Amino acid sequence: MPTGCSGAPTTPIGTAARQLAHGIRAFQRNTAPLVRGELARLAREGQQPSQLFITCADSRLVTSMITASGPGDLFTVRNIGNLVPPPEAEKGDHSVGAAIEYAVDVLGVESITVCGNSGCGAMNALLGAAPEAPDTSLWRWLRHGLPSLARVT
Repeated sequence: MPTGCSGAPTTPIGTAARQLAHGIRAFQRNTAPLVRGELARLAREGQQPSQLFITCADSRLVTSMITASGPGDLFTVRNIGNLVPPPEAEKGDHSVGAAIEYAVDVLGVESITVCGNSGCGAMNALLGAAPEAPDTSLWRWLRHGLPSLARVT
């Protein structure tokens, strides 16, 4: 019977979930033994990343690969289009602002990097958006990019 990340039995799963479960098992068997000591040290001592890395949720972007970083090196925020909503917005999503505040005030990161990627679907959607885009969660999020779009067009 398949198991979840915790090892607890789960219901039968589809192909994508089987691939994920296979990857988790491979990590536990091959990689975890190599990094267990470092992860234990980070758990004991707490995280002390020097960088806040804000990047797109695009599945092709592998932050540790493009930055040659390891566990504890980056405090990472990923979202659709690597957008940072304005802090003065009373309503809306405050998770990015909260992450920035935590990284700067609590973790003391030395720098903040906003990393874009070529062929970003979110930015392409924003560039091609109709003036009255549909009122969906995606479009409410993408509207945070409209001020930047206005500056470059």
